Amino acid sequence: KTESEREPPEPAPPAPPPTESSRQKLTHKALGRIAGQNEPEDDSDDEEQDLDTTPAYMVGRKTRPTSLEARLKRTIFEKYPLYLGQGTGGLLAEDNFRQVGYIKAIIRVVETADAVLPEDMDAFRKPQDFVVRLYVLNGLVKSKDEDGSSDPYLRVRLGDTTINDVASCSKSTLRPDFFRCFELPTKLPGTSELELDVYDYDPITSDDLIGSTVVDLEDRWFSKRWQGMGADPDKPHALPLRPVEQRSLWVPSTSAPQGWVRTWVDIIPAKDARKFPKYDITPPPPEMFEVRVILWKTRNVPVGDPFTDMTDQFFKVSLADDMRESDTHLRLREGCEGSFNWRFKFPVALPIPENVEGRGYLKFVAMDADLIGPSDQLSETTLDLTDHFRRVWQRWLKKELRRDKAEKAKMSFIPRPDELSYQLFEKKKRKANVAMAKSTPRAGAAPDILTGAPEE
Repeated sequence: KTESEREPPEPAPPAPPPTESSRQKLTHKALGRIAGQNEPEDDSDDEEQDLDTTPAYMVGRKTRPTSLEARLKRTIFEKYPLYLGQGTGGLLAEDNFRQVGYIKAIIRVVETADAVLPEDMDAFRKPQDFVVRLYVLNGLVKSKDEDGSSDPYLRVRLGDTTINDVASCSKSTLRPDFFRCFELPTKLPGTSELELDVYDYDPITSDDLIGSTVVDLEDRWFSKRWQGMGADPDKPHALPLRPVEQRSLWVPSTSAPQGWVRTWVDIIPAKDARKFPKYDITPPPPEMFEVRVILWKTRNVPVGDPFTDMTDQFFKVSLADDMRESDTHLRLREGCEGSFNWRFKFPVALPIPENVEGRGYLKFVAMDADLIGPSDQLSETTLDLTDHFRRVWQRWLKKELRRDKAEKAKMSFIPRPDELSYQLFEKKKRKANVAMAKSTPRAGAAPDILTGAPEE
């Protein structure tokens, strides 16, 4: 057929209206494009893909979701409680039956008195000096204040030594970031119960105990299973990387846990403590970034005034506890688009600590402004920016690592003062050797008349 005789193509069917899920996908796709998620990274970023942003103290270290007691199962020592008083059993009688201590022992049944015991009894008879290092990273605690939060801080006890770390109290949070290291001396066998208490600070009344956890150091040091945890067979003299454990917090008044802390314990002989310095678990200082949000238009927002079918529309936009308001689109009729062209700028410090309420969530609330009385809320939505914040922070860390690597490479070409003086000495020495070679007489040269030496 000729061009004029051909049938026109059928029109394409109309596209279905976008659903809420498709809108969310488009929104997150746009957010990813803004954050650089879908953009090709430059060669400098590709070169540093192998750089790991894991803290140095966590490289090669395992993490356990429970305490190590569940992992050790059977300990070498056995505990038998000691009680005092008596229980009458009456409703009105006083019951003073209570536990006052315990006996810690090893009980074995053998055939003969000279039988070889499986344990090294000489190690139990000769106490040795040790240095105990307790690393506490972060935790989750229950509320102790009326506002639903707590002001947690740590208190560590080992025998007669008590460390009250109230100066590092975390304010108004249920997810404190401690990142503290405590070093305590002890003798094993001897004082072995390391108690970690989490308290809620109160400026007026006495501080409330949130919960406690106890680590038995003897059960760990004399356990072959614990000695092998984190040990590198290729480096027998290196300090083993003990796993991070999540220990529950308890109080005597209830059998329900009151939270947990993430921690690990190093037990080092006192004579070897200087060989292994403490790990620096200080978190990196926060870096300031800026989140820019542009509110262009709105569509299908519910009407605030059903009598006039009009809305005085404005928006409240908040990131964490930072809330901003836009201008107001007055007399917006139903079915019309709201036009704002309004930009919000939120300063944010990355990484965002876990104890910040609503961290990483960008919330939009559509409001109807009223001259008399409070404004009415029309609708709201929330965007999770946590993954984008993580990407930005990792990119920034990689750039810093690349910059540090370049600085170290640059400094490696700059000689140290002793190397520089040595190079200058070698240069002068070479010049002196050249001068001496020039002044050496040639074979068969005629002698000088005044000195009798051969001419050069």
